Amino acid sequence: MEGQSNMENPDEVPGLSNERVKELLARPYQLELLEKAKRNNIIVYLGTGSGKTFIAIMLIKHMRGEFGQMKGGRVRGGKKAIFLVSSVALVDQQCREIRNCTGLEVGSYCGADGVDDWTIDKWREEFSKHQVLVFVHEVFRALLSHKYMRFPDIALIILDECHHAVKNHPYAMIMQYYQDSKEAGEEVPKVLGLTACVVVETCDVHKFRQKKLTLETKMDAKVQTTEDLLDILRYVTAPKESFVYFDSTFNNEGIKMIMESFDAALEELSRVREEEALQLKTMKSIHQHALAKKDLDKDFKRLKNEVLTTWQGLVDSIGIYSLMSKANDLLKEIRSERIKENNMYYNQNVRNEMFKITEKCLGDICKMLQKLLQQSRDLSKLDRIHRFTNEKFKMLLDIIRKERSQDDQDPFKNMSAIVFVERKSTAVNLCSALSDIVDQDPDFHGLRIDYVHSVDTGFDIKNFRPTGQGIAERRRLQEVLSLFRSQHLHLIVSTSVVEEGLDVRSCNLVIKYDFPMTFRSYIQSKGRARKRPSKYIMMSSNKMSGTYNQKHSSFKTVEQISLAECHTIPDAQPDLEEEDELETFTADPSNPEVSGTVTGSQAISLVYQYIDKIPVDRFTRLIPVWVKQQVDGSAQDQLLRGLGLSSDSGIKYLCYMPHKTPFCLPVEGPVRPNKKAAKQACALEVVRQLYDLGELTQRLKVKKRVIEMEDSDDEDDYDERGRKVGTRRKRNFFHHCLPSPLSAEPRNVAFLYQVRMQLENLIEDARYAPYFPQEDSVSLGFLLADPMPDIEQLRLYGPSGSLLVSVSYSKKVDISPALMKRIKDFHLYAFTEVLKIGQVEHKEPSFLLVPLENGDINLDLCRDRKDETISCDSVVYPKYKPGENYFIEEFVPSFNPTCVMFQTKQTYIDYYRDKHNIQIKDPSQPLLRISSADKKLYMYKPGGEAMKDKNSEDLSKRTLLVPELMNVAKIQRGLWKQIQVIPFCIERTSSLLHSTQLSEQLTGILNPISHKISLEESWFSNITQKDRKHIEWLLKFDPGVPLVNVPLLEALTLRSCDDVVNMERLEVLGDVFLKYRASMLLYNTALADETQNKTNANEGELTTLRSKIVGNKNLRGLAVDLNLHEGPINAVKIETHTTYLPPGFTAPIEERLKRLDGEFHGLIEDPGKRKTLSVGS
Repeated sequence: MEGQSNMENPDEVPGLSNERVKELLARPYQLELLEKAKRNNIIVYLGTGSGKTFIAIMLIKHMRGEFGQMKGGRVRGGKKAIFLVSSVALVDQQCREIRNCTGLEVGSYCGADGVDDWTIDKWREEFSKHQVLVFVHEVFRALLSHKYMRFPDIALIILDECHHAVKNHPYAMIMQYYQDSKEAGEEVPKVLGLTACVVVETCDVHKFRQKKLTLETKMDAKVQTTEDLLDILRYVTAPKESFVYFDSTFNNEGIKMIMESFDAALEELSRVREEEALQLKTMKSIHQHALAKKDLDKDFKRLKNEVLTTWQGLVDSIGIYSLMSKANDLLKEIRSERIKENNMYYNQNVRNEMFKITEKCLGDICKMLQKLLQQSRDLSKLDRIHRFTNEKFKMLLDIIRKERSQDDQDPFKNMSAIVFVERKSTAVNLCSALSDIVDQDPDFHGLRIDYVHSVDTGFDIKNFRPTGQGIAERRRLQEVLSLFRSQHLHLIVSTSVVEEGLDVRSCNLVIKYDFPMTFRSYIQSKGRARKRPSKYIMMSSNKMSGTYNQKHSSFKTVEQISLAECHTIPDAQPDLEEEDELETFTADPSNPEVSGTVTGSQAISLVYQYIDKIPVDRFTRLIPVWVKQQVDGSAQDQLLRGLGLSSDSGIKYLCYMPHKTPFCLPVEGPVRPNKKAAKQACALEVVRQLYDLGELTQRLKVKKRVIEMEDSDDEDDYDERGRKVGTRRKRNFFHHCLPSPLSAEPRNVAFLYQVRMQLENLIEDARYAPYFPQEDSVSLGFLLADPMPDIEQLRLYGPSGSLLVSVSYSKKVDISPALMKRIKDFHLYAFTEVLKIGQVEHKEPSFLLVPLENGDINLDLCRDRKDETISCDSVVYPKYKPGENYFIEEFVPSFNPTCVMFQTKQTYIDYYRDKHNIQIKDPSQPLLRISSADKKLYMYKPGGEAMKDKNSEDLSKRTLLVPELMNVAKIQRGLWKQIQVIPFCIERTSSLLHSTQLSEQLTGILNPISHKISLEESWFSNITQKDRKHIEWLLKFDPGVPLVNVPLLEALTLRSCDDVVNMERLEVLGDVFLKYRASMLLYNTALADETQNKTNANEGELTTLRSKIVGNKNLRGLAVDLNLHEGPINAVKIETHTTYLPPGFTAPIEERLKRLDGEFHGLIEDPGKRKTLSVGS
């Protein structure tokens, strides 16, 4: 806050130091100006740091009786006090100071708060809670425009930094509304302006008087300052001003080459942009041309301004050190941006060329930097900083070094410095370079620094949405300034954000790293040095010293003129500066209290707001196109136009509004003498027509578009938990069924299908002996109730290599009840004992798995073998630890039970005696080298096979088993290995049958039973010319296309299955086809009654209708109708020990989970929380 509080008897205030009490006393000149403000509207003209803000706060306290009383958290009666600031950074500061000093309820508002879309009810709620309102000027201007607030409701309006109230600045527009209200006979508030500079640019005495009078007329107030200049000098710091000069020439050859690279890239970039701009003029569509030109300029300006010019400026401001740590990251970012998907309307090759020019420039610079770093590799980091920074940066270091105190403990404790720069990028990188100096140079140890820059207000003329980045920047700005005020930071690098109004009373050193180019910047930045004694240092290159010294002299002259003119009354009043008269549009002039009013510049913003709120898909972009036309009248008109008197010749604009708006023809604006006025007049005409067409409210706010659709939701759309069909929370449990005939239990006469396996490609360096199923006389078979097509060429990947598996018809067999029981026992044994699938029960009907020998059923292959002698074909398990099964790889004669075990350093005899209390009877028996018979591989893809390694051949380090301690399993090695493959064979067979039967269901064409099914490649993977024709037929929806059955396995397999095929690529094609066909259908049927130019129909309705067709809810219903939920969809990766349910088996634990899940929601009392429960919660 600028200034201090007033107290009648401060000596009696407990808990305050004498220094703090002095700070709370009002100064004589503040009281003098307060009295003037009580009597009249005034503009307080005082230097920075003189307490202008506090004069405003004292006036608020004086008028507090007019602001109503607070009762129950609401303001009862009274009017409002409005405090306007020119930047977001000041909003929080002024709000806090007014609240602390007055005790009134204060609200603060800026674009980053998301106020753009607040309704009048929301604003009224805010007004009812606060007596004083602090606004960023643009927010308050919008309030007045929409008549959410009127001047008769305001008792006091304060404009901070009111010298901005010129031309089209929001302050000027606000005061124009004030003048309109006053002329209409309405009650208007007291006006108080605050400024440290009446003018913002250099001028002579006459021009100063003219600008001062213009400001006073605009503000309806007189400029006032203290009559006692000596009095104010007792309180206001006058910093000692000085210049420092540095050499700006590039002595290093490498730096010269880098700057030349930037220049060459900028020149090439401009050439490419100009060539493409000429090419764009040939586009027929005016909107396509405008969008393409906008995209081209956006990319060009980004590469030119944000990349090349910015980084070139950093080299000029700091040196190449600022590039060294960031150039590679910037290059990667540009490359990533170039290949990123975009929706540009101009030539993509041109965009790539512009990005490649920038990439080449940065790439060349990176090479140069790398070379320079290589040459300086023996230097310390501090020496590299000094070598690669320029004289300007080194001069800054010298200034800071000279300001150090002699205190070795904290040499910077008395420093409170602000370094002002022009650009945000300079602030960030200068702070980074200084931080590195602090880390490396002992002279700067203990110096605490940070940076601040301006905050995005959220008011972009073409995008009226507050950004999260802006909110985060605002919070960071307040945090850094708070640390600086409390002297936790010694130095901050800042853009002009700190120049105007921000309270930094502790500052005693201001360094203008970039010379102030305007009188306003000079006055405001100098005024930040408030603590006595203080310094104001301006940095200048030797080359610019003459120019800058001359400019500084002109600043001092204007400063003297300001003081002299504001303390005397001129002999004659100058003529007012001529200003363009503001054109406005009022919605309903007969009802001004609730009718919005906009100026020309506001009308342009409103047009963009209106277009921005039109609902479109992400591929559609809408913009208005403004076309300028020169209007030539008669020779007499030309002469009068030169005098500013003709309205028949000049410039006019045509506005081509995009589709989705009610305009089929361009809107023509009136003729005006210049481009700016002509465009604003055209925008006002667009706003007038939008209002007449009902697109704007009476307050000139954009009406919300509501798509009225017939609501087809019915009770079936929601379950008992209130979850809507087609959403993730409405996922359900479904029973996975086998296709026919696999789902039927074989009868007395059954059909036998033999499963043949052939090891095709043997893996190299396998750890264990391979198994060749084609050489084995035993195999497996499926026993079915009905015939099915043969399955060919299924490729699986077993432990020995890739397998080709087929399932083919063998013969009919007669099944007796006794035989059926033994077959079911084998089926149960295979899945529960061999594959170890637990917690399942064999209750459901299904085909049955049978063992075959030479093609015939032989159930004796599964028998009790405990008394049989162990051989290499046996599968064994330990007597002392059942549940683990092993294949025997070989008998090892060189190892017997008397040998020492590698892990325990005991003999096998001692180990089993001590560990398991077992006495080995035959100490000479050879031991067994084994491999696990329980290992579970995923056989749809290769990988996971056991390979040889350096330890696999060293038997002394491997686990060996004692034969006499083993039992023999019921089936032997070959059949066991084939059973391990069978789940994948069954699942693939089931999937192929499901997909074939679905294809037959869709086409109505049944394949003959002799038709053989195989896993073919997707027809989309290798599109032939015939297939392309087929796609064209699909898109045309030609009814003459013959229906054929096609393989659908790929289309029914989700990526989550981790299969060799999945639906991802087909899903893209399917989505495109569905949306395209649904769009064409709706476009030619649902919109048949719309205007002939269907581009003007509401796109949102079309999209919503299409969404109902291709949305999850409708697609789910169709899927259920086709029984896709009961088997055809392959959604889960097969893992035999967890996700696999064998044929004919049920899992009681799954049924229990389903039951518990169904009961769980009833235990939740809150209906809202119950509704959020998804399946499986």
